[in-house]
Amino acid sequence: MMDVERSSLCNFVVNFLLEENYLLTAFELLHELLDDGRDAQAMRLKEFFADPSHFPVDQISRYSSLGGVKVTVLNAGSGAALGKGRKAIRRKLGNVTLGEC
Repeated sequence: MMDVERSSLCNFVVNFLLEENYLLTAFELLHELLDDGRDAQAMRLKEFFADPSHFPVDQISRYSSLGGVKVTVLNAGSGAALGKGRKAIRRKLGNVTLGEC
C-alpha cells in the first residue's frame, strides 16, 4: 500500500473514531501511531486528547479521588509521558495491540 493511500486510510479511521466517540480506541490508535514513529498521522489525535475543552482538568481531577485511579493531565508535548503510561498499561494487560491502521 502506498504512503498516500495509507495516510488517507488512517485519516479516515481517525475521523470515524472521533466522530463516533470511540475515544478509548482512538487513544489506543494514538499510542500505536506514536510507537510506530508516525507522528504526522498522530497529530490530530494528539491535538484532540490535549485539548482541555474535550477533557476539562477540573472534571478529570474529580476522577483521581476514586480509589486506585491515577489521573495525569497531558498536553500536546506529552508524547514521552504517553508512551510511558501506555507501557505500564500493557504490562498490566499484556501486549494487546490495535494493529496497524
